[in-house]
Amino acid sequence: MYHLRRLPIFTLILILLMAFSPLGPSIQNENDPDLGDAETYAKLNGVSVEEALRRFHIQDIAGDLDAELSVKEAETFAGLWIEHTPKFKVVVLFTQDGEKSIGSYLTEELVAIVDVQPAKISLVELQYAQKETLSSLWNMEIPVESEINVYENNIKIFVTQADRMRLDDALQDKLLTIPDYIKIITVPELGKTEVNIHGGLGLNPCTSAFSVENSQGVRGVTTAAHCSQSYSLSYNGIYLPLQSWIKSTSYDVSWYTTPGLTITNQIQVATTGTLRRINATKSRDSQAIGGYVCK
Repeated sequence: MYHLRRLPIFTLILILLMAFSPLGPSIQNENDPDLGDAETYAKLNGVSVEEALRRFHIQDIAGDLDAELSVKEAETFAGLWIEHTPKFKVVVLFTQDGEKSIGSYLTEELVAIVDVQPAKISLVELQYAQKETLSSLWNMEIPVESEINVYENNIKIFVTQADRMRLDDALQDKLLTIPDYIKIITVPELGKTEVNIHGGLGLNPCTSAFSVENSQGVRGVTTAAHCSQSYSLSYNGIYLPLQSWIKSTSYDVSWYTTPGLTITNQIQVATTGTLRRINATKSRDSQAIGGYVCK
């Protein structure tokens, strides 16, 4: 059994900035940002706003449970997710003794909504197999993308038709061996940079994401690491120097300094143009699949 430690996104310690003086449009739901999201969730799922807020609270608990089980029950834990319809519940997978393993972790809020189900492969085994397979394919210079599908307890490798024959030849010639829980899927094309998306501010190329600060107090912005391949990024004609990036398995992130620009800790809502302030952080380990988020 392999035990993996999730790596930090950067060698530099990054934290979200505390907000400075707001710029531009007024901030929506500044006093209670969860309320606006709860109203939207309630309409989408046919529940009351109070029930929506209760589910948001349980969502946070489920995320913490995910992180705890990933460490303390790594040998048998196979992941979890949140289902919103037709019944709100938290599904937890174990390769063995699931009911026994989950018992000591159930809080009062989770007892009635946790659904324990069996799985064949633990999450840590899937993570290791994904890392090893991707490493082998990249060494063969076969471009692919991959995901761990917790719902199906397997790994999916996406490859274009143009490269599928090379991958099949590698398998046939025993240059590559993969277990039966890795599924090869042919797709028309792999992911690519899409500049006409307005999640935050339009950069050239890509879109800005979170504001960050390193351990020396240097501030900057993040974006996707696949935008870092040219080492050139700009905003309104201002060059943004690349500081560091990582693009490996679950990570696709880079950060840039912003000379001459004032950084605020906000994100623009594409549909309304209003700003929302980032006022908390949540580690990747504590984010449960199926969680309801604004993006």
